[in-house]
Amino acid sequence: MRLTKNSVEEIQSGPDMRQFRDHLVPELWLIVYPSGVKNWHLCVPTGEKEKIVSIGSYPQVDLREARKEARSWLQDASYSPEPHYFQRDNRRLLDEHKRVKLSQVMKDRESVKFKPNPLFQDQKKITQKASDLRLKEEEQRKFFRQKQEEIEIETAWKTYQKTQNPAILSDLLRSENLINNPLPIEMAREIAHFVDHVTSQSNDASAVDDDRIFMTYWRHTELKNGVAPLLMNSEAVHECVTFMEAIGRPIPYENIEIFLKDRYVEWRKNNSEKLEKSAKVLREMTNKPTEGEDPDDGTDKE
Repeated sequence: MRLTKNSVEEIQSGPDMRQFRDHLVPELWLIVYPSGVKNWHLCVPTGEKEKIVSIGSYPQVDLREARKEARSWLQDASYSPEPHYFQRDNRRLLDEHKRVKLSQVMKDRESVKFKPNPLFQDQKKITQKASDLRLKEEEQRKFFRQKQEEIEIETAWKTYQKTQNPAILSDLLRSENLINNPLPIEMAREIAHFVDHVTSQSNDASAVDDDRIFMTYWRHTELKNGVAPLLMNSEAVHECVTFMEAIGRPIPYENIEIFLKDRYVEWRKNNSEKLEKSAKVLREMTNKPTEGEDPDDGTDKE
């Protein structure tokens, strides 16, 4: 831009510092600051570096006077500005530069939406936010998993109603679908029915086995000796083991011994009348002569 009297007058300040070089005296510059102040500055070459000298402010010093002053400074080759003057003027120029840059940065910052940098955020808040997010995701997974389990339970029950296959209920009970989901009431009743049926059969079988053991023990002790055993008769226990193996329901010696210790006395008391009748029948069978024998006491026939 060519500096003229009118152009210097018309130049306006902007958000940044503006610099205009004179085309006639290249070392002369017009500096226009954002505050509206216009200063004349002269760059005086001094070997490897340049010194900046303030000539004055516009309009106190117009373009013509600024050029005249600049040529005078440049012609006086032996002139060296006083250090304090140059340093003071240069420091003011640097301070003005700083103010211009800071004002521009603040203005740019207001127009930009900054995203928070994770490196400068509160780590506690970040950790809490991540924990809340994981908890929310876990609740969602739990919700969908429970819904899927409910569907599988309902499907299994409908399949059982059509097929009446108990294996379906058995597989369902072994699965993990019932951990967080209740059984349908009809399914629970059906399973309870199976349990009652199996328990009843088990109790009946157990009672029959006990009766067989106790009866065998009684025959090899009291019936044989005529006296109720006060101590455990090991030979009679072995007879019980042999008998249970013979009928295909083997029971270990230790188990039979425990059964006898715990319940034999009570069983014998509850079945006293039955045992008296059994003893009478067994004695009669023992004393009855076999076929071909003489009913007399062993006397010879004539």
